[in-house]
Amino acid sequence: MDADIRHSDSKQGGFTLLELLVAITILIIGLSAVATMQAIALSSNSVSNKVSVASFIAQQVAEEISSRNISDPILNHNSTGTYQFTDWSTGAQQIVSGLSITSAGTYTASYTIQANTYNGTTFTGMTEIQVTVSANNVPITYTTHKMVL
Repeated sequence: MDADIRHSDSKQGGFTLLELLVAITILIIGLSAVATMQAIALSSNSVSNKVSVASFIAQQVAEEISSRNISDPILNHNSTGTYQFTDWSTGAQQIVSGLSITSAGTYTASYTIQANTYNGTTFTGMTEIQVTVSANNVPITYTTHKMVL
């Protein structure tokens, strides 16, 4: 008897070319989905970084305005304006209208002050301070109040 004789009814193991093509196609679809998800995650992370920085700046600007003395005229009448930042990056104090932060962008801030107002309602002795910070057309608004009695 010859040991090399193959029987036509024996089952052979392995993949057919069609099975291999189906497996590669499924793998490619899965990898492209992972790559797309990664790109979306990176973009979302960048946007959330800018929103976080803008929120921090808005809060700081509102705190700076509300920390002024109650006799400061800006707190005792309605006004709007562009906030002027103090920039020390050159080693000397400079007043600038936009604050540039490395890897986060350039931010501008504007404010609206309404004397004798609380949440849009007349309230004697209360000043509403609303600060809007923008970077890349993404505005963040922060509102606080100060008693000026």
